Amino acid sequence: MSKEFNLANGEALELVRVALNGKQEQTSKAVAISLRLIKKDCPLCKLIISYADIDQDHFGTIYQATNWIYTGDNSVGQKGNAFLINGKKIHSKTVKDRVYRYCEKFSLENVKKVYHTEDVQEYQTRGKRRYLYPLNEETRKQVIGLQKEYPKGVADLKKRK
Repeated sequence: MSKEFNLANGEALELVRVALNGKQEQTSKAVAISLRLIKKDCPLCKLIISYADIDQDHFGTIYQATNWIYTGDNSVGQKGNAFLINGKKIHSKTVKDRVYRYCEKFSLENVKKVYHTEDVQEYQTRGKRRYLYPLNEETRKQVIGLQKEYPKGVADLKKRK
């Protein structure tokens, strides 16, 4: 993750989940407080990276509201980050961890064996929207050239019609 930005391990962190009560103002405040604490407590960190899941119809509203840099959609159409097992979507890490617990090798056949079903398919994701939050001016100058226009949410798309 950090190599793409010529940063050493520990200089880039990933904000994994932002899930509060759905109230934009409080969520924005919680993210802002978190970013200030990271700047204070992790002085070597230069960049925060986070993703909004397109499959969940997320546009990154919280990142847009807190002025993150949107750099585009990643992994569009990529297979392998999830499986549909008996119609239920399960993250590939969960599936792989379970398969490796019982088998030496990961394969689709071993997934079927471990989950006791023939109904296994690789899930093709619509991708993720990537957002960056530089913690210093030097890193901001480095990543600002990657900035793209924010994707519009469903409400914005309806207003345009």
